[in-house]
Amino acid sequence: MASKNPFEQLLSEFTKDSDEANYAEFGWFITAFAHAEAAVHMLARRLSGMSDEKARAVFGGLKLADLMDRVSAMMRIDKADAASIEEVKACFQQFRLIGERRNKLVHRSTHFESHFIVTNALTSKSLPAEVDFVHINELKAMHNDCLAIFIRLRSVPALSQKLKRVVSEVKNSAWRYKPAVKKFTKANKRVELPRSDKVSSRPPRASQKKRGK
Repeated sequence: MASKNPFEQLLSEFTKDSDEANYAEFGWFITAFAHAEAAVHMLARRLSGMSDEKARAVFGGLKLADLMDRVSAMMRIDKADAASIEEVKACFQQFRLIGERRNKLVHRSTHFESHFIVTNALTSKSLPAEVDFVHINELKAMHNDCLAIFIRLRSVPALSQKLKRVVSEVKNSAWRYKPAVKKFTKANKRVELPRSDKVSSRPPRASQKKRGK
């Protein structure tokens, strides 16, 4: 009988069998994000008119934010129709919001306790560290939005007849992921306001002790 993989034994110390579905949703979101990012690259290549080899040389390795800026600039230069420009702008705005959340999830320490707890406690230059709470519903919303972005960007500038009905349905649907609204108090303490979808990005904080105590 083959012995259990030592790495699996190590990971089992940090996760429970009941967490498997939650980590699976985490993985599905990351996969969907990669698909949406690929759609940005494909759009950049189509708009550039370059051969695949030249486009890879020019756009390969660019940060996603820079690539989206290049796409927007090429559309302005080409004097693309207003509908296409607004469509890409809407997708990019949502993708940037999701990207901020995704970057924390993949570059910081993460563990699950009824929701994902994400922190830079081990990598921050100073303390206190940042801590974010990501709920499963939030992951699902970002997952769905990334798939919508992929479909919508693939329809620009030419719309495939095969995808025409699907794209129409997706475009008429509202974005599912809504980041928490942030405000800053006089004490520069960050406060999370409730989302419109009733999903909070973090548990409510205990009341702050009065100064001087």
